[in-house]
Amino acid sequence: MPCCCYIHTYGSTLPENGILCRGFSLITDSGRVEFRVTTDGNLELLGDGKKLWSVEGQNASYVKMQTDGNCVGYRPDGTVMWQSNTVGNGHLYSLVVQEDGNLVVYAKGGTEAVWDSNTQGRVQGAGFTYPWGDTLPENGLLGRGYALISKNERVEFRVLDNGNLELIGDGKTLWSIEGKKAGFVVVQSDGNLCGYTCEGANVWATMTNGNAHPYQLICQGDGNLVVYAAGGRPVWNSNTAVIH
Repeated sequence: MPCCCYIHTYGSTLPENGILCRGFSLITDSGRVEFRVTTDGNLELLGDGKKLWSVEGQNASYVKMQTDGNCVGYRPDGTVMWQSNTVGNGHLYSLVVQEDGNLVVYAKGGTEAVWDSNTQGRVQGAGFTYPWGDTLPENGLLGRGYALISKNERVEFRVLDNGNLELIGDGKTLWSIEGKKAGFVVVQSDGNLCGYTCEGANVWATMTNGNAHPYQLICQGDGNLVVYAAGGRPVWNSNTAVIH
């Protein structure tokens, strides 16, 4: 049986050349998300005690973040039981367990995600800041690590650390824009809701310019993300009103 007490030598980050053996884990600052090499040889990613991702029955002995960029799980006999297939992306490499529930291999000193467990957003409310509540006003900006949250707290619109935009309802992804490396989103005074990279390049827009002021983006408790123009007139939505 897996032990209940794991050793967190590396905190949340396994650095290049770092090794995580059986009975050891990575854990976020909040303690809500943990990546374990279990004593019976499984790899497990847990969020709030629930299994988010795993590789089971492959007799893992340890996981190593290699200098070639590959994160690899090895059996006691030295054979590979799992790997991220991320060779050759540029130093420094690291494996990071994140508050949003994602396990990520980063290259280039943590600036580029090259593999992830695709479990981001599975830990509700973890690691995000909500300066605007449920409404982003005209000229309001939402950067990485920030989110809108509905009044019933069941729905969140997030700008993730990896640059993805995600709408989460009851812990499930309702809508997303991935791989665009957005640095922030802004409700512009021309009526467009736009996503930009950290360098200022436009990567996404609602194409809602030319309506009447004021504009706002609202994360609604029914699961819908909506751009409103003057008088509360909706001009764009994510078409995800599925929360009852």
